[in-house]
Formats: sequence, structure tokens, C-alpha cells
Amino acid sequence: ADFSLLVLTYVPLSLIVVSSFLSGWTVFLLTGINVALMFSTRLFGIPVPNGFSAMTTITTVTGLVLIALTNLRNNLENDRIAEVREVNRNLENLTATLEQRVAERTRNLELAVEVGRAVSQVRDLDEMLREACELILQDFNLYYVQVYFMDSVNNELVLQAGTGSAARQLLKESHRLSLDVNSINGRAALQKRPVIVSNTEKDAAFKPNPLLPDTRSEMAIPLLAGESVVGILDMQSNKTDALRQELLPAFEALVGQLSIAVQNANLFTEIQKARAEVEAQALQTRSALTQSEKLFQMSSLLTQAADYQEMVKSIAETIGIPVIN
Repeated sequence: ADFSLLVLTYVPLSLIVVSSFLSGWTVFLLTGINVALMFSTRLFGIPVPNGFSAMTTITTVTGLVLIALTNLRNNLENDRIAEVREVNRNLENLTATLEQRVAERTRNLELAVEVGRAVSQVRDLDEMLREACELILQDFNLYYVQVYFMDSVNNELVLQAGTGSAARQLLKESHRLSLDVNSINGRAALQKRPVIVSNTEKDAAFKPNPLLPDTRSEMAIPLLAGESVVGILDMQSNKTDALRQELLPAFEALVGQLSIAVQNANLFTEIQKARAEVEAQALQTRSALTQSEKLFQMSSLLTQAADYQEMVKSIAETIGIPVIN
């Protein structure tokens, strides 16, 4: 009887304990079998050893505790797996975001190089500035682009080129800005560094232009020749945060090329002007030499003339006047 009690009690208990290292369903199944066995013996009057009910109760409680512990273990493992998956998703999203930013920055740099290459081939300064503004507007999907030149004499920024009807109206009015920190462009010129306003509605320095009512972000970058500011490239977008710090490297590269293009265009204009002056002086010199040669020829003929009539005839032939006999 004692042996039967041990077999009927500890064998199920051992199976339940061992199954705790397996799935929760295995523990649940063995505990259920043990409970069914306990109730079957009472229901059908099956004879059992003394103490069987107490040991079966212990086995059942042990099984239930193991079921609870198994469920707890599974829940902890599921939570840990969920955390790992969440971390992996965050890493994937971060990687995708970084890749997108790198791709966007690379694209912007490529666009900046293309714009710089295009404007560097234009010799006329006004045409080059207009083309540069249009290319920047289209390639970077902006709302408005303009270029100011520095007027050191009057301490002002003078509009030189821009895009659309707003620029045409401003150029017609000879638009200019005072060189002070009360405007975005004035601040960029004075501080010799870019000024970025990602949200114009929250920036006190932003002064809305009635001709450009939809400006929501703005970036002004100085055009430098050495340490001197020669102008400002001003870009505006109708989207908040469209012009932000991440885009600055591309636009700085673009402004560097634009500054060189402006200097080259100015140099080309000066060379053309100097050439025209030299050619004008050469023409005057040739004309003077021609007159001198004619005077020398006339003086030679006069000294050789035998009488007054021959002298008049020689002078007329030299200067191309027909002689009437």
C-alpha cells in the first residue's frame, strides 16, 4: 500500500515538476489528469491507499503553482521579446531616417554643384544672377529666391535679382534694405554668417512682405569675397521647417560657387570694359596718325609746288577734294 501511495503520488508530482521546464500547456495537462484521477476515485468508489487524497491535493496545488510560475515565465519572456522587437524596430526606423537624411543631403549637394556649374558658365552678371535664382527656386522647390548686393557707400543692401512677379515689382521700385539687425538679410550681412528662420510666425526679426504673403521659413546666407560681404542670397519657402539647419551645408556650398561666379562675372565685365577703352584709344591713335601722315604729305607737296595753282591742286588731291580747272 505504501508503495502504491508513493507511485500514485510522486510519479504525477515528478512529471508535473519536470514538465515545468516545458510548455505551460504540458503542466496544465498533467495537473488536470491528476485532478481527474482524484475525483474519479471518489466518484466511482475506487479503493486507494491511505493518505492518497492528501498527497493528491499536494500534487494538485503544486501543479497549480507551477502553472502560475510557468505563465509568469512566459509573460516575462514575451515582454522581453516584445522589448527586443521594439528596440529592433526603433533601430530600423533610425537607420532608415539616417539613410534618408544622408540621401537628402547628398542630393542637395549634387543640386548645389549643378547650379554652381550652370551659373559659372554665364558671363553677364545680371543674367547670371537671374538664372541662379531661377535654378535654386526650381531645384530646391522654394517659394521665392533673391540676391542682394552690398552698397557700402550708403550702408544698404540693394536688390539685384529675384524670381517671379514679386521680384519684378521690387526691382522696379529699386528695393533696398538698411544694413542693420532688424532684418534677416541685414543680420546675415553684419554678422557674416547664415541666418535661418524655420518658422517665420515665431521670429520677431521677420518682416513680412506684402508681395510674399505665404513665406513660412527663410534662410539668408552672405556672399563673401575673402572677409568682405559682397551680397546676400535669400531663400524663402511656403512650408514651415523647409529651410532648416540640416540643409545649410548644401546651400553654403552653393553660395561659395555663386560668390566665385559673381567675382568672375565682375572680372569679365571689367576686362570687357578695359578692352573697349583700349580699342577706343587705339582707334583715336590710328586716326591721329592718319591725320599726321596727311599733313606731312601736304607739307611735302607744298614745298615741291612750282606756283600757287599747283599748290592748291596738290592740297585738294591730298584731302580728297575735286579740283575745278
